Amino acid sequence: MSARRAAGAIVFDMDETILRRSRLGRLAVYVPGVASSKAGLDLIGQPLPGAVEALRRFAEAGHPIHAVTARWEPLARSNTEKWLAAHKLEVASLSMPSYPLHNGDAMAEWKTRTIRSIPCDQLLAV
Repeated sequence: MSARRAAGAIVFDMDETILRRSRLGRLAVYVPGVASSKAGLDLIGQPLPGAVEALRRFAEAGHPIHAVTARWEPLARSNTEKWLAAHKLEVASLSMPSYPLHNGDAMAEWKTRTIRSIPCDQLLAV
């Protein structure tokens, strides 16, 4: 039996798509033995004007909403979930890599593979 496919799914990235982080400059959280990451700061970023409201309108119209972010899961899942809850943004799924992605090519490859795995008939990525 195949997985049920939703029509018209919406997929969004977090950072600089719905969430402004550039104000944070080059702050980083250091984890011994692991690449530095901004993951611990994810709770304080502000949504870009109108972004959360637009996603809510899609959800109210019956489109499943999926978040795909290159934030490293072990460091960022908790704060990312708190940020989504604080802004009352419910998602059908939150996809994060289980390993650090160190460059833009690795991020793009992981996001592309992840987005393609979302079961749906039509997809809008923002």
